[in-house]
Amino acid sequence: MMRKALLAAVFAVLSLPATAADDKLAGLPKMVESIRQELGAPGLSIAVAVNDKMVYAGGFGLADVENEVPARGDTVYRIASISKTFGATAILQLADKKKLKVDDLIGATVPSFPHAVTLRQIMAHSSGIRHYKPGENGSMTRFDTLEEAIKIFKDDPLLFPPNTKNQYSSYAFNLLQGPIEKLSGQPLESYLTENIFKPAGLTTTSLEYGERIVPHRARPYERTKSGQLMNSPYVDNSIKWLGGGLISSAEDLIRYNIALNQGKLVSADSLKLMNTANKLKDGTVSEYSLGWELSDDKGNHYVDKYGSGTGVSTYLLRIPEKHYAVAVLINLSHGNIKPYAKRISDFILANTGGGKSAN
Repeated sequence: MMRKALLAAVFAVLSLPATAADDKLAGLPKMVESIRQELGAPGLSIAVAVNDKMVYAGGFGLADVENEVPARGDTVYRIASISKTFGATAILQLADKKKLKVDDLIGATVPSFPHAVTLRQIMAHSSGIRHYKPGENGSMTRFDTLEEAIKIFKDDPLLFPPNTKNQYSSYAFNLLQGPIEKLSGQPLESYLTENIFKPAGLTTTSLEYGERIVPHRARPYERTKSGQLMNSPYVDNSIKWLGGGLISSAEDLIRYNIALNQGKLVSADSLKLMNTANKLKDGTVSEYSLGWELSDDKGNHYVDKYGSGTGVSTYLLRIPEKHYAVAVLINLSHGNIKPYAKRISDFILANTGGGKSAN
């Protein structure tokens, strides 16, 4: 009874539009709640931007089951692989400042890495650097330096000659910490805070340290094969800061998207690299840009990123040409929630049109 009353309060208060977006999204809370239940997620947070304005933000279910804490639009989750986009943004900022070129070798700033791989190849998943092996995605070790964190993979052979194929790699993105720190003269989190988080108006985004006190942080969960809800095991994400080690909220991810669209973080040329597919050596058009994943559906060009981590599943959907975006975060290990989030987005697009064209 208490839980039902609590959830009713969540829907009545926290699931209202962040701004008065007419009545076009009046049916959204009911749909989002049905998606949450279908996913079996304890909690779900969502935020929406139309015409680069946040028009909706809310939470459904529980951020913390044991303490019956409702999810909110500003509930903080691990964002898993959405972290990669922040790494790409930082590298492109340094390129804008002429401190590097995207075709520079990573070895110039990470000399302990022995392979001839470029920054572009890392960001476009064409480096040949391997991804996790089974059991490697749950590290409990604190790594204080990049050199320590990359020992697990740096001497392994490349899977293929760079830029001849695509192979997703979180480990590859970890290497971007090297040029960011060396060329900026700042620790990674200081650089991200001063050059991305603050300029974009982000208030809940940071590297994930389990020992920190983080207001409104969601508890991560998993389900057993029988469907029983369990707390996720402890992990330390210092092994993959830029591969998947940031925390954020749905509202902050939408602010981040708006800042990118409005040119507050990178130049127009760099933004084009994020929004345009990379090409392999033989001319094959990749599904990846620099930091993002690309697809086309129903006349829309999606520049998006999903994440799957211990106790979380996340998705940031963007249609830059329409200045439209949706962020959906759940506190459950579920894998790729993109199909579910796109159903939510299709509802929003059908009711709002998604915004104006950038052209």
